[in-house]
Amino acid sequence: MLRNPGLRKSVEQPVLDLNFAASQIGSNAAPDSRIAFSRGSNAYFVDSDGLVKKSPHNLILVSETFVSGASGWAVSGGSLEASTESPDGIDGSTKITWSGVGQLYNVTSGIVAGQTYRFSYYVKLGTKSNNRYAVYDHTNGAFIISSAVTSGVSSSEWTRVNFEITAPSGCTQIRFYPDRADSGSETGTTFITGVQVSQHTTLPVDNPYLKTTGSAVYAARLDHDPATNTPRGLLVEEARTNVAPNSEEFAASTGTTRSASNLFAPDGTNTADEFTISSANESHQILGDSFVGGLITTGTVSTSSFFAKIINGTPNIAVRGFGKGGGGTGTYPVFNLTNGTIIHAGSAWEGASIEAYGNGWFRIAVSVNPSTTTATIIHFIASGDGGTISYTGNGTDKVAIWGLQHEIGTFATSYIKTTGASATRNADVATMGPTTGGTELVTNGTFDAATDWTLSEASTTSITGGKLVFASTTQYGLARQDDNTKLVVGRRYRGSFDVTSYTSGTVKMHYREGAGNTLIAQTDGQTSTGTYTVDFTCSDSTDNTIRIIATGSGTTNTYEVDNVSVRELYPFEQYNPAEGTVVCEFETLSGLTRGPFHLYDGTNNTGLALRVKSDAGTTLDVITRDASNFNNINISSIDLRSLTRAVAAYNSSGHARAGADGAKGTSSTNTISLSVDRLDIGTQNAGGSNIGTMSGHIRRLQYSTRFVSELEAQNLTSD
Repeated sequence: MLRNPGLRKSVEQPVLDLNFAASQIGSNAAPDSRIAFSRGSNAYFVDSDGLVKKSPHNLILVSETFVSGASGWAVSGGSLEASTESPDGIDGSTKITWSGVGQLYNVTSGIVAGQTYRFSYYVKLGTKSNNRYAVYDHTNGAFIISSAVTSGVSSSEWTRVNFEITAPSGCTQIRFYPDRADSGSETGTTFITGVQVSQHTTLPVDNPYLKTTGSAVYAARLDHDPATNTPRGLLVEEARTNVAPNSEEFAASTGTTRSASNLFAPDGTNTADEFTISSANESHQILGDSFVGGLITTGTVSTSSFFAKIINGTPNIAVRGFGKGGGGTGTYPVFNLTNGTIIHAGSAWEGASIEAYGNGWFRIAVSVNPSTTTATIIHFIASGDGGTISYTGNGTDKVAIWGLQHEIGTFATSYIKTTGASATRNADVATMGPTTGGTELVTNGTFDAATDWTLSEASTTSITGGKLVFASTTQYGLARQDDNTKLVVGRRYRGSFDVTSYTSGTVKMHYREGAGNTLIAQTDGQTSTGTYTVDFTCSDSTDNTIRIIATGSGTTNTYEVDNVSVRELYPFEQYNPAEGTVVCEFETLSGLTRGPFHLYDGTNNTGLALRVKSDAGTTLDVITRDASNFNNINISSIDLRSLTRAVAAYNSSGHARAGADGAKGTSSTNTISLSVDRLDIGTQNAGGSNIGTMSGHIRRLQYSTRFVSELEAQNLTSD
């Protein structure tokens, strides 16, 4: 609900409104089709059903058009060709023409024995009468599953087929067959697309399809509050490593017995360990899995976390270890598992937290500057103030434990599962743009007429048959186009061209300025057909040139070029480089993290960035305006009305807003570069010594093409 819906109606609507809290993951692995997202590894999040799960991912390297043996695909008894037939939201498919007994298959390596794998694909029959699927254990030489005829598949509609398998012992490589012809009579055509293989113990809600074009894809995470299931938005985290080698294995120690190891865990599996407290007068403790020597660094702040739940009774839990705590009441963190509160934060510890995860589970996290490398020790404490480590138990109190994590850092990040060794979750990287827009600035870039271009070496350079043709008899060919009015100083542009025919040598695009034709930017020397681009900033609007240059030697070098283009670059549609306001709602996991966005010029790491840091223990929203020293502004202590438009910001209850209008800046040392062409979401890399990544949630990111006031910005923000 908007704070003031009436006022918002009178405010210019933002041209960019990324409402991550209401988004869904698309086939590009991002919550918006304009966002490019990558992470490079699996990661966990809280799904809309409240369970901790792996994010959607696809291990198949090419998922739609797999012809000519693309990335593990092969066919026998038939042929493959690209097709435009596809279900909604998918770009294309592969048409298989069967000539007899045969099979279409993909070889997938890196399979882990005992893990559950999910398979899905879209299929539509052409003239073939059926569809069959199978999975073959390539390591052990046996079929894991083999269907007869897949039910529900027709020639009139696309059908998504879903099934799962458990990898057998020793299996490390499988063959997946989304279609087979088991007899000579099963000839004809089948269309296959949207092939996905993922490893999940609990499937994500709706299991969104992810497109791959040469490598595995791991999707962005739309996280939820684990207690209420309320959407939190886009989860963006820095890279972290869990050095606890077996995160779901705990050992009973003095005064406890592991009475079960198959309780329902926060990830929806029966993998939680249950411990019963003895009736003896002693300490009652559990040992987390021992850490590998050398992975814990004394003198470096680290955070241990785990999930805990009372099964019977009312025991509390304390955490000791790393040479900290144990010197008396209040020296170590103690937690109440009945109401989810902190009894003692631990005077020798750096921090402590407890968060409800639903179904009675809590996630406990403690941060410490370790003086030893001993393992985390989890103690059961008698109900009360938690000041007594040793007490007489009742023999019936039970607590479930799951998901141990130890990571370098001052706060806990999302769960990182380990099985036998440490594991790393890579950083989330989300970017937007650059995109091209506005008027085409090249005249006759499609060479429909033999005009508008100045050609050098005219005997070998020509506009022929709708192409720019270089037939080199010397070592050089040139076509250029001059215009002294179209480009604007300070604006970013993208030049592009297609090489449609090539034999040898190189082809380049140059952007040059000034009377001396100074080279400002160029593409690499291209040696094959394809589309090539170069981005540049105009600094001289009175004398500039676009050139297409071919070089080579001999008499057989031939190059054909088409679709030459120069357009202005925008980080997102209708970007106004003269003024504008960004409105961003976010929640950090720590006051020491950075982000959540940065307007990037593509070259010099300059522009406007917003980061979050800690100052004397207080979380601040900080605008960085300069690539060298960040000249920070403490938004919470200044009056918005006193700012110039170089930086305009408002902060209240976690909502940070920043205007980007460097043209109005009053200090030359703090001028914001206007030549920005990309929006980095969740990262801050404007230079200096504070480069880093945000760890937290971005709920909403909006952009308006004009400067808005404090009141307008506040009312543009969602609830």
